[in-house]
Amino acid sequence: MPPVELLPRYSFPLSLAAQILIALIADRRRDFGKDARRALAGMRPPPLILGAEHLPEGGPLLLVFNHYARPDFSIVWAAFAITAQLPVTPLWLMTRAWTKRQGGWDRLRTQLTAYLFERLARMYGFVTMPAMPPDPSESLERALSVRRLLRRLNAQKAPILCLAPEGMDSPQGKLSLPHPGSGRLILRLQAQLHRIQPLGVYEENGHLSLHFGRPFRLSLSGSNARVDRLASRQAMKQIAALLPPRLCGNIEI
Repeated sequence: MPPVELLPRYSFPLSLAAQILIALIADRRRDFGKDARRALAGMRPPPLILGAEHLPEGGPLLLVFNHYARPDFSIVWAAFAITAQLPVTPLWLMTRAWTKRQGGWDRLRTQLTAYLFERLARMYGFVTMPAMPPDPSESLERALSVRRLLRRLNAQKAPILCLAPEGMDSPQGKLSLPHPGSGRLILRLQAQLHRIQPLGVYEENGHLSLHFGRPFRLSLSGSNARVDRLASRQAMKQIAALLPPRLCGNIEI
């Protein structure tokens, strides 16, 4: 983790927080793109954009990025920063609940965040997916989430979908391979959105950095476990090439 003095400062605007809370209680829709741009007023300094020549000009597009993590950092700030750079408000795939797959307090937290995240998703038009790591009992729900996602993409003109394949925090914020099934999902989304673009998210030299890479395609077919692993690894290698070496984990560039 960078030294504290070299970390950006994040402060959520109180007026925006109040408006979002009211909308959640009233079950009203809001534009995530507009809220993201307003939220960035609370980030000092503003995000640093690398690879600006590769900024998307439109969809259809699948934007894949690393689930950057460190203590006291919320991935929500990355979502704000990414959304603010895009020409249209993207569709986000988000976790259905926050859980560590433990009992006791974690079970209550899972129930509470499942309720909250459902309302957030409805408010912003996101699509939810069962939390990682996968639970066999949620296989049907996961399949239904994928179908719901594909229907949403079909209903939009030139959509941009944002996806963090890892789906959860990893130790020390280092890149890790996604769980089984993620590669097949990426291939299915590539078939519908045609292009995949990698993005590296990290904090360095006092900035939250967004490093955009060139769009790519995976030349794989099939749905067996080997293809699933290869698709995941190849997608994560594209992301790793945009990160500082300290965050690449066990992903070889």
